[in-house]
Formats: sequence, structure tokens, C-alpha cells
Amino acid sequence: MRFAAASKNNASNYATAGAHIINASTDIQQAIANRKPDYTGIAITAMDAALLEKQAALKAKTAVNTAGLKAVAGVKEAELTADSRVAAAQSMADAKINVAEMDADVQELKDKRRMAGKLSALGALAAKTAIKRKKVDPPEFDGVDLSTDIAETTAKIAKLQQEIDAFNSGTEVATEPTIPTTGSTPTTSQPLTSSSSSALSNFVTGNTGRSTGPHLDFRVWSKSQGRYVDPRPHLQHVTAPGGGSLLDSYPKTSPYLEDRGSYIHQGIDFGIEQGTTLDVHLPFTESKWDNSGGGNMSIYQLPDDDLELVLLHGA
Repeated sequence: MRFAAASKNNASNYATAGAHIINASTDIQQAIANRKPDYTGIAITAMDAALLEKQAALKAKTAVNTAGLKAVAGVKEAELTADSRVAAAQSMADAKINVAEMDADVQELKDKRRMAGKLSALGALAAKTAIKRKKVDPPEFDGVDLSTDIAETTAKIAKLQQEIDAFNSGTEVATEPTIPTTGSTPTTSQPLTSSSSSALSNFVTGNTGRSTGPHLDFRVWSKSQGRYVDPRPHLQHVTAPGGGSLLDSYPKTSPYLEDRGSYIHQGIDFGIEQGTTLDVHLPFTESKWDNSGGGNMSIYQLPDDDLELVLLHGA
């Protein structure tokens, strides 16, 4: 639009110039008409003088007409230039809009292809793995524990399903904690001890299994879900020597659901010196050796029949 405004100003300047030329030519005509020619010493007739005056008047009129035509031509040229610039700007804007729309279509196509690939992966995983959700102990074949493979596959399927649901609803995919790749099922092949239930039991801390120093890994197992669940509501069932709570007596070195890169930690770690005897106010079930990295672990029955307290890395 600023091009058009500038062009209109130029047209106005042309028109003003033309008007000045017209006024100047009119003054010339007036001067010729009113002049008093001096024919002294010149052999010229009255007819010749009149002819000369007519010729001068014609030249002045021609100059006026020429100036007017130039002014009109200047206005037209300015208007055409402004219109062409406006049209060029509009074409450029339309082209940018078309490019943006094409980019959006390409991105939508990429999203659909990516989701199609995830759907295909989900179908392949579902067909490959038969998951029994309410079975506590996964079956073993030829002495091989498949619990880790099943836990990993379950986590992948859950994550893919979240992304599919989010894509269908048009929302962002939320990052949720996944089932850990290790220590997922408290089953072992080497029972250490077994005893009858007791109202008060003991657990001696150690540094066994895949550990990063002496500490206690506090977990809660759900039989019906076949996985570890939030242990925080059950911390009161274990106390330090003298009756103090774990939270008040020892530093918490790893929180529940801590992201450890390859898996999500399913318990709460407390920094407790090796050989410390903790009081467990629950019936004792059994102690086992956890091949997945928990080392010596003890299991206790919680008031809810579906839940078990699992303490790892014992002495």
C-alpha cells in the first residue's frame, strides 16, 4: 500500500506541474494579445503582423496541450506502477500461504506414518507375547526365567497404547513411569529359609545382590497385578532398632519410581549400615535369593491378602 500512496503523490505532482505550465502559457498568450508591436523601420504590413501574432498564439497553445498530456501520462504511469507492485505483493503473500499449508500437510502425513508404524509394532508384540495379568509367578521353561522378558514387553505395549490413545485424542503424549526391566517378580529357585508366620519378625540389612553399597530396598508386591506397587503407604510396618521410623532414622538414597535410564526403580532405598537388625511388624513368609539383582530378600504378608512386603539386599 505504501507503493500506491507514493505513486499517487507522484501523480499529484505531475498534475500540479501541468497546471503551472497551463498558467504560464496563458500568461504568454495574454502578453502576445496585448503587446504593442513596434514596426518602426520595418517594412511589414498589418496582415503580416496579425499572422505573426496568430503563429505565436498557436505555439503557446501547443505548449499548453503538450504539458497537459505529459501530466496525464505521468498520472497514468504512476497508477500502473502502484497497481503492479500491489499485485506482486499479493502474489507473494499467496505463495507463502500455499507453502505453509503444504508444510502442514506433509507433517500430518509424517505423523500418520509414524503412528501406523507404532500400531504395527503393537500388533507384533501382542501376537508374539501372551500375557497372563493375574498370575503371580511367570512360568519357567527349561530352567529359564521369562519374567524379565514379559515385564519388558508389557512396558512396551503399555507405552505404545498411551501414544496411540494420545494421538487419537489429539493431546500430547505424557511420559509415564514404566515397569522395571529387573527385579519385577519376587520368585527364585534357591529358598534360604522358611518358617511359620509371626507377629514380629527381624530383617538384617546387608550388601547382597547387584548393590551399590549397604542399603535397604523397600518394596511392595501385588499378587493380582503381578508387579510391584507403591510402597510408601506401608513404611510404618518396619521400624529401626529402638522403634524409630525408617524415614526419621535413615537417609532416603533413592525415591520410588526413580528413573535409572534402562528401568524405573520400583522401591525406596534407605542408606542403612550393613548388619543392622530392623523390626518388621508383619507375619514372615519366607526368604529367597533374587537372581535378578535383589540378593537375599525376605517376604512378609501385609494385612491386605493381595500385597506382600519385600525387603532386598539382606545379609
